[in-house]
Amino acid sequence: MLLGHEWRIRIFLKGRAMRQTGLFLLLLAAPLNSFADNVLDQLDDDIVITASRMPISPSKMTSFAEVITDLGDHALPQLSLGQQMDGIGGVSFTNNGVRGAQSGLQLGGLSSTYNKVYLDGFNLADPSGTQEVANTSFIAPRSIQRAEILNGSQGPLYGSSAIAGVVNFFSAQIPDQGFYGESYASYGSYNTFNAGQSFGARSDMVGFAGSFDSYDSDGFSSIQENNEDDGVEINNASIKFSLTPTSRIKLGANAIYREADVDYDGTFPSVNSSGLQTSEIKGVRTSTELVLVEEQDYALTFIGEAQSLYFERKEDFGDYDGDRKQAGGHLRFDYEQGFSLLGFDYERVSSTESSTKNSYDIRGFFAEQFLELSTGTSISGGIRRDDHATYGTHGTYQLGMAQEIFENFVVKANYATGFRAPSNYELYGSFGAGNKNLKPETSRGYDLGVAGKLASHLSYSLRGYRTTITDRIGYNNTSFKYQQIEGNSKVWGAEVALKASMGSYSIAQTYNYAYGTEPTSATDSSSRVIAGVPRHSGKTTATYQGQNFLLQATGLFHAETVQYANTTKPQLDDFVTMNLNGSYQLTEHATIEASVINLFDSDYVTAHGNGFEYQQPGLSGNIGLRIKF
Repeated sequence: MLLGHEWRIRIFLKGRAMRQTGLFLLLLAAPLNSFADNVLDQLDDDIVITASRMPISPSKMTSFAEVITDLGDHALPQLSLGQQMDGIGGVSFTNNGVRGAQSGLQLGGLSSTYNKVYLDGFNLADPSGTQEVANTSFIAPRSIQRAEILNGSQGPLYGSSAIAGVVNFFSAQIPDQGFYGESYASYGSYNTFNAGQSFGARSDMVGFAGSFDSYDSDGFSSIQENNEDDGVEINNASIKFSLTPTSRIKLGANAIYREADVDYDGTFPSVNSSGLQTSEIKGVRTSTELVLVEEQDYALTFIGEAQSLYFERKEDFGDYDGDRKQAGGHLRFDYEQGFSLLGFDYERVSSTESSTKNSYDIRGFFAEQFLELSTGTSISGGIRRDDHATYGTHGTYQLGMAQEIFENFVVKANYATGFRAPSNYELYGSFGAGNKNLKPETSRGYDLGVAGKLASHLSYSLRGYRTTITDRIGYNNTSFKYQQIEGNSKVWGAEVALKASMGSYSIAQTYNYAYGTEPTSATDSSSRVIAGVPRHSGKTTATYQGQNFLLQATGLFHAETVQYANTTKPQLDDFVTMNLNGSYQLTEHATIEASVINLFDSDYVTAHGNGFEYQQPGLSGNIGLRIKF
């Protein structure tokens, strides 16, 4: 897949060049990260790159999207990145206790298996797991300068697993010019210490940026049935470089590194026994952008990239390794009415368990067309064909339309197919669990909704969707083997978002509804409610921004979450929790910050284990200092 910091060749129309260049704005003291550091250095809040790998306004694009630019500034150290995104952009989040424990970021009423999560262009799905899922609880929230949530199936551009959507996180960004830096440190409950730094600089030809974050906490007991605290230590780092020898050539490289030690409770939760999981991620990417043709009314761009991301995980039960190598490129033709895109990508995914290495290759060819008509109509279409080393070829497609009915009021509609390729473990799992005859899970889905603004004070969006998944892959407890499951999984849902501002005050409200059914098991095709996803969820965020200080209150609720892991309690308790955070600017460069988490000390969980519940943080807080220069 071509993601993140890509090799890109870009061509702008004469009239569009001025508009698109104007999007690269500096936000606050630290620039926001873009989809490709060496291409898109600064972005307006209302621009989305994830949808088409180029900047595009949400009012023009046919998919629904959410852009978040204040995650780092308002981060709460005790909570993981996914916990702080819960309730925004259709996201729901599950977490097995402390930050760093197993987690799932969910979209569109489906589990985390059906979306893709990227950090600075790297696909974070771990190939060494039974299914390829990204654990976002390791990501350092303070280092994230921008996030983009793209809802709905994105199979033609993103391939396997992008059935419910795509999430992109961006850390420190290379600025347009000059230098910036930010350092922070905080201390709080559970003996939690968090410190880090982000920085960036650019000269005429060379640019660089980086971020470092260290998190250390004694933690709390992840399981209610015992009182043994689960300690966490996580270190994250990223670095990016760009070289622009001419206006037509841009070269880039970036790397990420993460190491973590996380305590977890043992097999018998009532006993104060524990285990230790150590893990490591190392990734390197290179990118190139070449302008092939650049005329007054059209342009031709080549984009290419290559990357390697390595996963290592050690637990009491064994050692697990995973490796993901990707390469590809595409040509993009820009003209006055839109653009055309034609490309290819290659991915090799490997995993090692108990000295046994398994892998699969997948090659993809894709095309996309986007048209912007003078009638206020935008039309998009995409097709993709993948060739998998095990099951052969598979095709997906997407059609979408956005119609501006009147100024700042847009109606959007999309229909798309998608797929999820079986993981290495599902294909080759130990003790005969793997099944080389598995086919990909397939999906079809549509969404319809509206988005707009009233004056400059109120923005809103309403999206309804339905997704159907066939050929589900599941584990047969009788044959002890993975197999295709008869019957369909069906999900219906709606997402509402309102944002209002007046002077120093602002408030944002979201509400998400998701209801789905799936086959009960590999041996029982009757339907049951999909577990782990709240039927009702939402978030309220109220903010006051004074001249030198900020106050913010955030409330989150989950209701009617089914969970089958605990048969004595098949539904999680509904909950409401509230967090507070504030900051005061001491000097031009120094700001003091404080936060209170779970203000009412709510006893709540987002996931069950086998006969027990995973706790979330109780009433806690922290205080810290941030310095920008």
